[in-house]
Amino acid sequence: MGGFGSGPQERSERQLVEDSLAIDINWLLRVGANDGSAIKVSWERQGQDVDSAACRLSGGKLGILMFITGSSGGQKSFEFQEVEITTTHCNYGGERRWLVCPGRVEELEVQGISENRILGDEFHCGRRIAKLFLPPGETQFLCRYCHNLRYLSQRASMDVRLARKAIAIRKRLGQRDFGQPFPPRPKGMHYRTYERLSAEYFAASTVGTYLTLQNLGIVV
Repeated sequence: MGGFGSGPQERSERQLVEDSLAIDINWLLRVGANDGSAIKVSWERQGQDVDSAACRLSGGKLGILMFITGSSGGQKSFEFQEVEITTTHCNYGGERRWLVCPGRVEELEVQGISENRILGDEFHCGRRIAKLFLPPGETQFLCRYCHNLRYLSQRASMDVRLARKAIAIRKRLGQRDFGQPFPPRPKGMHYRTYERLSAEYFAASTVGTYLTLQNLGIVV
């Protein structure tokens, strides 16, 4: 692991959110990281701690002191990263805290307008985000867009993803036995919401079934 600040690297295959270390601002606030004291964050793999960091919220910034461990499990080095925190007001009172992603905007770099004379040295992504991620081989906690991460579920074929969507809609309507007919509108749910979910379910179910039959060679 190199020093923080070099940003995401190009890769031939998108990495997964599930394989990345994550920093969650909401979790940090729940465990008391807002008073300026350091909170230890540990990540596990197969029941064993693989990495850890000390996180401290103070002065509108999150400081991350990352302890980098070697393959043998012994501590090898540490790196420090600082992330800006911003606040938004909720509609019904209260505030919500966000991490501001410090990654560079890759879309502009691709367009060839990332020269310092145009953007300056501090032109960053700036997305307000609840979680930042550190994939294997990377050097900064950034949002999943800057790291070009995808969820494991996105690797599934389209028919599987549509089947999962159909099941999720049935669960939202309170159904657990999926061998039963499509459930009626739950008490308290708006008619328009139920109609929208019904339309989404039957569209996902119909297209998903067709794609499954197509993959099996039953239809062309």
